Amino acid sequence: MTLRFSFASFVFLLVTSPLWSVEQGFESRVFGGPENLAILKNAESATACILTPLIPREKTHSDDERISNPNLYAQGSRVSLSPAQLKKLKSILLDPTNDDPNLRKACRPLYHVRFTFDSKGKPLDVDLCLECDILATSRQGKQVGGGHFDPAHKSLTKICQALFPDDEVLKRIIILPAQ
Repeated sequence: MTLRFSFASFVFLLVTSPLWSVEQGFESRVFGGPENLAILKNAESATACILTPLIPREKTHSDDERISNPNLYAQGSRVSLSPAQLKKLKSILLDPTNDDPNLRKACRPLYHVRFTFDSKGKPLDVDLCLECDILATSRQGKQVGGGHFDPAHKSLTKICQALFPDDEVLKRIIILPAQ
């Protein structure tokens, strides 16, 4: 019995340890660490707003022209997410399979939607560029992480379009049918 238990424990650890390391990398890369991830997981509420760059620039691939600083955007009016929208959005953002850590893109994100999650008075901002499926997370105006969310494009776009049905930029975002 002891031998089987030890062997079963070894197999369990062997199978799950790669998942654990993926989640650990995901946690720090996308959210900047466990405290920020906990804010998202435990968020009781969230709001969203449309972002407009304070310095208008054409979309290019030049690294020195990227507008990734969360402070370089004006925020529009905020809308509150319903409990169902909050639950859906959290499940998408917390799923490590929606992020590709090895993906490199030659685009400059122009963030257009900001979600602010609140857990016990601690906010976490998640900015989305739905044109190149890149997100940036920030706390108190400082970017702490980010990722590529190509697999979640359709789901994230639908949530954003439902929250802002009259937004012209969101109307132009293409949702490809599932293949």
